[in-house]
Amino acid sequence: MAKIITVQLLLASDSEIEIESFVKNELEQLIAATKGMIIDGKVAGASAEPSPDVLEALRTGNYTQGKAFDHENGSARRLLIMDGDVSPYIIGPFDSEDLRLEAARVHRAVNGDRDGIYMLDVPRGIDPFVDAFSGNDLEGGADPLTAYVIGELTAGRTPITRLALDGAPYWLFYQGDEVLVNNTMLASIEKGLGTELVRVVSTMQSAFMTRVQAKSSFTEKDWAKASKQGSTTETFEAWAETMASNLPTAKDVLSGIVD
Repeated sequence: MAKIITVQLLLASDSEIEIESFVKNELEQLIAATKGMIIDGKVAGASAEPSPDVLEALRTGNYTQGKAFDHENGSARRLLIMDGDVSPYIIGPFDSEDLRLEAARVHRAVNGDRDGIYMLDVPRGIDPFVDAFSGNDLEGGADPLTAYVIGELTAGRTPITRLALDGAPYWLFYQGDEVLVNNTMLASIEKGLGTELVRVVSTMQSAFMTRVQAKSSFTEKDWAKASKQGSTTETFEAWAETMASNLPTAKDVLSGIVD
């Protein structure tokens, strides 16, 4: 019945206002002239800079039609990173394939093989978006208590805590009540989050949180102290990653495997 197509234009102007005004005007005339073949149109996304090769060809008068939109010139090169093969994010764009490859190699050297690294090419001027579904999204919803805890953890808070005393139970406050946390509840929470929880101990209390939260709990002051003591030669980022990866899991703590 109908299709939406994306059209890219290389225009002899670098004025955003002039370009948008021109394209809107031409679209209106084109829609009117097609007698219903084109139903609607809009300027979508931000305008993008042509590649250096295209600009040079325009400057010297050697530009050939279509050059701006071939794979090499018409696509913005990015990297899709799967943090821990769970949480996706995008970096880039990169001006060349060599620069993208170098960025991928640097990421692998710094972070090891814990992350998935993928090439992502999209048309210039299109801002890609990527995000992950939670286990709760995919499995049709969790019980209200589990959903509450997942929401708190996702927001960066730590609802599951205990006093920093050996053998003390872990609790969370929900709708004014103090709820004891057990292995069954923990399994439901981790299933909904799509990742395991770990234990972080502070002066006054212990808390369960994701490894991403745990990593951010380590400070540069802690790292500087460890570096001064000679217990690490890593960068702060790598040290925090190592510290978070060595924390005991909440499952082992609740099961008594770790005190």
